[in-house]
Amino acid sequence: MKGMRQLAEWISRRGLAFKWYISLIVLTSLLLGTLAWNNLHDSKRALERQYISSTMALNDKINGMLDIYADNIKNTLHQLSLQRDITVSPDKIPQLLEAIGEFNHGYIHTLYLIDSDGAVYSSRQLLYELVGNSHLPELYKLAVDNPHAIQWTEPYESSLSGRTIAFVQAIFDDSRQLTGVAVVEADLDNLTNRLLPLLSGNDRTFTILSSNQSVVNADPGSSLIPYTAYPESMEDNFRLQMAALPEGASTMNGPKGSLLVVKLKGNHLGWSLITLIDERYFKQATGVLVDNVQRAAMIWLLILTLSMLLVIRYFLSPIRLLINKMNRVRDLEIHSAILVRRKDEIGQLAQSYNEMMTRIHQLVKTVKKVELDKKEFELKALQSQIAPHFLYNTLACISSLSKQQRFAEVDETIRSLTRLLSFSFDKISELVTLEEELQAARAYVYIQTIRYGNRFDFVVEVPEELRMLRLPKLSIQPLIENAIFHGIMPAKRKGTILIRASLRAERLHLLVCDDGVGMDKELRRRLLVNDDRSGQAAGKRFNSIGLRNVHHRFLIQAGEPYGLRVVSKKGKGTMIRIIAPYLT
Repeated sequence: MKGMRQLAEWISRRGLAFKWYISLIVLTSLLLGTLAWNNLHDSKRALERQYISSTMALNDKINGMLDIYADNIKNTLHQLSLQRDITVSPDKIPQLLEAIGEFNHGYIHTLYLIDSDGAVYSSRQLLYELVGNSHLPELYKLAVDNPHAIQWTEPYESSLSGRTIAFVQAIFDDSRQLTGVAVVEADLDNLTNRLLPLLSGNDRTFTILSSNQSVVNADPGSSLIPYTAYPESMEDNFRLQMAALPEGASTMNGPKGSLLVVKLKGNHLGWSLITLIDERYFKQATGVLVDNVQRAAMIWLLILTLSMLLVIRYFLSPIRLLINKMNRVRDLEIHSAILVRRKDEIGQLAQSYNEMMTRIHQLVKTVKKVELDKKEFELKALQSQIAPHFLYNTLACISSLSKQQRFAEVDETIRSLTRLLSFSFDKISELVTLEEELQAARAYVYIQTIRYGNRFDFVVEVPEELRMLRLPKLSIQPLIENAIFHGIMPAKRKGTILIRASLRAERLHLLVCDDGVGMDKELRRRLLVNDDRSGQAAGKRFNSIGLRNVHHRFLIQAGEPYGLRVVSKKGKGTMIRIIAPYLT
């Protein structure tokens, strides 16, 4: 604590430029640190969302490719099942199977035909006769047990095809008697080679799990997947963690840290396509932002240093000269003084100012009274035009939209606020066209919609031929404001505000209707009465033009029978009719 007091005392004796320099460094460090952290976090999340979206789209296309892969194998089985007389010439069966397998070599590794007597024919007949295939009895039973549909197995090791998946289908003759079973062992190595360029890289890899959570395909060279040493296969814990993840994007731990996992089903085989992304990639991708922030901090520190030198040269030196000149009036009589505790340049200036105040005391009092009266008048005039809560809420709404990166809505909200303020403060003419009035109303409604959400619908039914008629400025906006805050909002349900215009007997009739809470007869009777409470009500609005002001402006401009007419029913809504003169 003593050290802090000494530091504060030392700083208090320094000059204004030094204090300003230290303050800006501290504030800038906090600001840049906060902005950098937020930007890095938001950029990382945005990059992740974009990466997830593109990965989901790619996985969806890969699922389509897997469907084509399965359909080609199924078509081959179907082609074999149509060979009704296939057992008539057994010596030609291997050649037929070999031809079919060669034609579909990108999908099929080995074809088998097992007749009802147990004889086995293969597209690789010579190799089969040497090494055999112990899985064929199980495959035959699978097809016989499910004779009316193509079946496929979980991945297994085949003596002829290596790691593969078998597709089987029973074959019947014309009398629906079982004549045999067709078996296709898929070429999973070829499928893996096709998927590797699409789904694997330094920061990503893939795996495909069957419906029973067995590994169908995986990138054998990826360091993001843990493999056992012998026999080489994916670790069970890692595989089961992936299998337990829901569809979509999630995270899990890998051998090199956290992984972003994008899981998608949707293919005909019931397989899960899983893409694994190293989360360090996102940190590396945002590293450019870190470098930019560091460079910006160094540049800003240089700017602060230069600006401090400029302040000393162009601001503090003249102030010191002014202090020296003001010291000449110290021998004058002092009538009032300012308590000075500061020791910097501002303190010296205040000390000299105390001495000058003795000679201009009465003048300052007079000027102060005039200035206070002027400021009070200006403040009242400003308050009569702009309700601070409206501007505050609108700016807060803009800030919230900016944080959500909804920049299009931020831009449109600022444009609407600018149009509304420009329209309100324009003193060129008191009369505007109905179209201009509607544009200001739309700007106001848009701002309220952004603020409160989809709480009401805004409907305008104004014929084109009436839109160029003229009427006093801000005649409609106060009525819309009243409909929103005193009609729709208290109802706590979605409502509708309708503006309708028509021409009757050379008079413009404007209707502003809402289906809000409405009002009783007493409130409706007092609504347009000009009493003290009207001023209080006007102070709570966006501008001073409340319902009474609108009504009385029409009366002053055109007299009876122009002005406002109010029809309302409690719980049903309110309709306000503006009767305006026909002005072109």
